[in-house]
Amino acid sequence: MSLPVIVHRNLSTASLEAIQAAFGATHELIQADATTGIAAEGNEERVALVVIGVDRENIAPSQDFRVPTVLIARQHNMEQELKALEAGAVDYFSDATPVPVLAARLRNHLSGRISKLACYIRELERQQKKNAKLNRSLAMLSGTNSAIARLRDRAVLFKETARIAVEHGGYGAVLIGMRDKDENLALVASNGLSHDDLAAFAKLLAHGGVIQQSMDSGAVQIHYPSSLVDVAGPGGMVGSTRRFGGLAIVPLKPWDRVEGMIALFADEGLLDDIDVPLLSELSQDLSFALRNFEQQDRANYLYYYDVLTGLPNFPLFLDRLTEVIGAASNRARGVYVLVVNLGHFKHVNEVWGRTAGDQVLEIIAQRLRAGLPEQASIARVIGDSFAIADLYSDNADLTLLIDHVTGMIEEPIQLEGHTLQLSARMGCATCPADGEESEVVFRNAEAALKHARRSGERACFYSPELNAHVRAQLELEGLMRSAIGTGQFVMHYQPKVDVQSGEMVAAEALIRWIHPEKGMISPGRFIPLAEETGLIVPIGKWVIDTVCAQQAAWRAQGIPVVPVAINISAMQFKGSDVFKDVQAGLMSYNLVPEHIELELTETLVMQDPAAAEETMRSLREAGLHLSLDDFGTGYSSLAYLKRFPFSSVKIDRAFVTDITTNPGDAAIAKAIIGMGHSLQLKVIAEGVETAEQVQLLRESGCDQIQGFYFSQAVPADEFSGMLRARKVFAECNALN
Repeated sequence: MSLPVIVHRNLSTASLEAIQAAFGATHELIQADATTGIAAEGNEERVALVVIGVDRENIAPSQDFRVPTVLIARQHNMEQELKALEAGAVDYFSDATPVPVLAARLRNHLSGRISKLACYIRELERQQKKNAKLNRSLAMLSGTNSAIARLRDRAVLFKETARIAVEHGGYGAVLIGMRDKDENLALVASNGLSHDDLAAFAKLLAHGGVIQQSMDSGAVQIHYPSSLVDVAGPGGMVGSTRRFGGLAIVPLKPWDRVEGMIALFADEGLLDDIDVPLLSELSQDLSFALRNFEQQDRANYLYYYDVLTGLPNFPLFLDRLTEVIGAASNRARGVYVLVVNLGHFKHVNEVWGRTAGDQVLEIIAQRLRAGLPEQASIARVIGDSFAIADLYSDNADLTLLIDHVTGMIEEPIQLEGHTLQLSARMGCATCPADGEESEVVFRNAEAALKHARRSGERACFYSPELNAHVRAQLELEGLMRSAIGTGQFVMHYQPKVDVQSGEMVAAEALIRWIHPEKGMISPGRFIPLAEETGLIVPIGKWVIDTVCAQQAAWRAQGIPVVPVAINISAMQFKGSDVFKDVQAGLMSYNLVPEHIELELTETLVMQDPAAAEETMRSLREAGLHLSLDDFGTGYSSLAYLKRFPFSSVKIDRAFVTDITTNPGDAAIAKAIIGMGHSLQLKVIAEGVETAEQVQLLRESGCDQIQGFYFSQAVPADEFSGMLRARKVFAECNALN
């Protein structure tokens, strides 16, 4: 009697049929409930063959096989096969093996036809398959890393990754999904699937289930059909025309949470747990790439967009303007560029703070986006300036546009319980009339804006003459920058005369610019430009130091000095520490505060009354005299005049020029004199040029007079002669 064949009860019906066909007629078939001991040492002579059925969970054999043993698995598993062969099994099959093949190979084992050499060859083949699989995985990783290094587009990288996984990694199909703005998983790339299959797999992504669970774990997960109930249909996974034996979910986690995944579908036997480390490396590499993409996107956003308003910034505006100009050439239409500056915006920042200023800019940006055509290019080009560009048909369109933009900006803004209202200044240039390149057109629109701001016009259109003016201003600015510190600026001094005695009791310091080639440059030309460019701050500091030095020089020569008034500009008062500059001048030259007076304009004081009052009180406490210049041309409020610690007030020349012929001007001058005296202030009239003006001002009670009637502003040497002579202007005495 032939030795029996032991058959494990865990075998499938198909496997039992194959065993019956192979041995039923020649060997006794004995079914066993357990394998413990039946394949152990000592049974070699009592058993011809042992056939054991194994599940995937029984990966590691519990013993070494001493009896010829064959394992038949429900589903092929490479790791399980390798461990079985290492334990001494002579062969390993899966239920998928056809019955005739299975029966033939079992007979071969039983008859001893499979030699040790054949077993060695089979093991070598298995090792070659394993190495080939490893090489494919490494090729996939290498190809993916190469793509990461050379590609700068996220969508292209996803597409290339899917292709590499199929063509180099040996996977049957690949899907890549990323969370969209609604937190849904959306398909972004695929390979190896038909259009019909893609539609089916799109449902898989939307359904969630196993894929969502795998993503939530944050680690690589491998699944087989038995665990994919919710994604498998009778024809394969989600009804695909191909049947896959496994699915690997690779998470993509660029930051603190999983943002997407790669689904790798493999044919039977090509996916198992030993793939996890390599797939984890793939996850890390692609997550790193996505993190870099996000950082680059952020950097690009910061380079091309204004973070506060979300509008394009200047570089992106120029790019889009170039595109608009190109489109216009194809449509035979013009292009306009409108540069808009917000009036009084600095006042918002100074009074309400930068947070309020930022809110105002956001509101203006929202109004422009909502109120202009969708195709219009809108940008915040710098600070409180915006730019708009679009196609237009004729100049009438531009006039309407300017009115429309003005209305949007000047519409009242409710902020923190207060109502704010801005104004707008605009400059407009067109293409091709004012230039055919984006930078040229924008520069000309800026030139028009600068002219509008200087002239006080609401809007200004560019013209060649305007450009010439701008070039001249730029040239003057350059000359002025080089003049600072090179001895081109000098100080002249104009006497202030006591109306009753005719004595010179004070003076005003007035800056003059003597260019080595152009000669004397009028203060009316360079002072406004200095204020616009900010150069007034270093120039003003130089004036304070120079006047203090001159006072000290006169005193050292034994010349009796008089108080000298220095004009302080609004920008100088806000943009630099005037108090420290004056204190430094007094200390450096050992002067007393009575040697220096400061003249401030109404406009300067009223830009920020609270801050101005604080600075002015510090100056008065230090012993300095303050004079309100050009009174009557600004706010002219008695309440404000009473609030601030002035020592004197000056009647503007606008009310002095026609004081003897215009009853209105005479009444204003008399009112200012009476108001000043009621507040214990000296009253000074400037711009006095005739004896009749002197007589009327004296009769009205004015204290001091300044003007060409007595003397124009003269150089320091000439003024020192007046001081030495203790000059008395007889013109006043002659009128007594």
